[in-house]
Amino acid sequence: MEADEIRKNEQHLNEIFGDSDWRSEIGQGLPLQQLCAGVLTAYKRRLRALSNVRYVFAFAMNDKPGRLNYHLVFAGQHPKALEKMKEAMKRIDQTGDYSFADDSVGQEMLPFNFNDPQTFAQKMHQMFFGQTLSYEGVFDYVLNETPYTNPSQILKRLTEADQIEVKWIGQASRSGFPKDKIEAIRFKAAGPPRPANLTFGF
Repeated sequence: MEADEIRKNEQHLNEIFGDSDWRSEIGQGLPLQQLCAGVLTAYKRRLRALSNVRYVFAFAMNDKPGRLNYHLVFAGQHPKALEKMKEAMKRIDQTGDYSFADDSVGQEMLPFNFNDPQTFAQKMHQMFFGQTLSYEGVFDYVLNETPYTNPSQILKRLTEADQIEVKWIGQASRSGFPKDKIEAIRFKAAGPPRPANLTFGF
């Protein structure tokens, strides 16, 4: 979808976006991978602007040689629907026919891999470094931007790296990250590794 491809597909893009404003959002003259990422970013931004859409997630559907074929995009209001879709995709295939669609321009598609929370933990830390989020904000990010259906594994990795502080409601939990016990989560600079079972707070 380089510049000439964009011109040939203008009608399709107008139909997808509902207008021609996409021209100002999508850079031209870029490599195909970056152009595809730009189109996906713009499309997800439009979906999230809709009043009845809170969750948007894209699966990159690949052909057998591992090349991008198309994106399967979910958009909806209720988190349970996206959780169920992720669970279904996980059951269907983990052989490489699809992948997690990281739409950051210039980034490669990441495998739809539930066994590597470290990658997504570090991306989340970079995104929110220096900020304090509610549990709901963390949950929404994880559901929208990672293959996971809840933040537990990612928060565990960030805890072990001493990259977050949790403000607990009452006594700190020693068995994971129950949402009803967390008031806020602060993303901080990394410190020395902590034992996985050590609790912490502000």
